[in-house]
Amino acid sequence: MSDSDPLDAFSDKLIPEQEMLTNLAYWFPILDTIGMRVPKTIIIHRGNCEISGIMEGEELDCIRMFIKHILEAMDEIGYPCFFRTGMLSDKFSWKDTCFVEKKPTIKELNARIGRLIETSHMANIAGRPVNYDYWAVREMIPTSPVVHYFNDMPIAMEARAFINNGKIQCIHPYWVEDSFKNAEEDVIEKAKTLQSIPKHLQKELIQMVNYIAKYFKGYWSVDMLLDRDEQWWCTDMAVGERSYHLPTCDHA
Repeated sequence: MSDSDPLDAFSDKLIPEQEMLTNLAYWFPILDTIGMRVPKTIIIHRGNCEISGIMEGEELDCIRMFIKHILEAMDEIGYPCFFRTGMLSDKFSWKDTCFVEKKPTIKELNARIGRLIETSHMANIAGRPVNYDYWAVREMIPTSPVVHYFNDMPIAMEARAFINNGKIQCIHPYWVEDSFKNAEEDVIEKAKTLQSIPKHLQKELIQMVNYIAKYFKGYWSVDMLLDRDEQWWCTDMAVGERSYHLPTCDHA
């Protein structure tokens, strides 16, 4: 891992709007450059194509080219893979959005893209849609799921850290009790093991978040996923103000 500032290498590619710092296209290249453990990821830009026409069945040449690039990225990453926009994945709809178990037909892929575009519109219903210029196909990290829920999503140990001006502010389990408040009793019971981070898993987690904090100015959330070999991976980041924070935390 290098101590050089990766922001210099990407200064001409950064998305200028403060809101867009949350975009994977901003933070992922930085994490990748500094050698952070991250899922293999291919980022695709929609170019000048208005891909929202996918929802109405439009078959413009540029849409066909966009679909081709997505399928090529999926083939390169391999199946299953994880699919999202730069801003969101609608993971609670799991099988219908972000989880791609095998190579999709064009019709199936169009349906996923349309669903994610629709979610992008709904995520900011009072204003313009959440940006969907950038798309990403990502490696699926093998985990040891504790339970399957939210359209059969495999749920494993995750953590959310908040960093502020280069330092860790706090770290919490990602899956809190409220996440499963409408679940069946057996799901609630199994999920309890996710609601605290075992001591033997905390050292690497803290080291990795501290390292990330060195390269990001301001206030950020950092999401970490534990794989089946008990190694942590950084899977997501966002501007801190946009991220759910445990209301019981002193820093919320």
